[in-house]
Amino acid sequence: TLTVPMWQALPPNNVSPAQVTLSNGETLTSGELYARWKEKDAALIKDLYAFLDSPNSSTAIFVMRLLPELKLKGYVEEVTPLLKHTRAVVRTEALKVLANERDDAKVLAAVAARLDEEEDAEVAAQAAAFLGKAKDKTYAVLEPIWQLGNAEPTVAVAAASALTTFKKDARVVPALYKQ
Repeated sequence: TLTVPMWQALPPNNVSPAQVTLSNGETLTSGELYARWKEKDAALIKDLYAFLDSPNSSTAIFVMRLLPELKLKGYVEEVTPLLKHTRAVVRTEALKVLANERDDAKVLAAVAARLDEEEDAEVAAQAAAFLGKAKDKTYAVLEPIWQLGNAEPTVAVAAASALTTFKKDARVVPALYKQ
């Protein structure tokens, strides 16, 4: 019998007559999974989110990629904590998944908080770019401010020039002065 983790059976793929393993090890038939999923069974949705805590980074990444496609309410709250994951690849994927919710105030605040703490330069650059595309200028200004102090000289010069469009932000002058 083919046995697959729940996240590989969603959205309802035709994996019949497979057995589907939930995060707690319980197994269901694929038909039972699909029937419960169609009814929006809260326990199944909670179980899907439990895969995000998997010690296997690949599992967390695959589940994150699946969540926007499933259009589950509340997935943003489940993915946002992964911005603090120990593996850079998971943090990068969390930024990609949250891109569709970029203008959510909680998402912007979480990414901005991580920008100051991020140790991986590549992930920090991606977080800065994420914020730079925000409609809220309070967060969009953080990209050129970050680039000013962390990017290569040609990018830093362009960032200094870009900061002139954020004249009313009190963080601009101190950032320019610091550099």
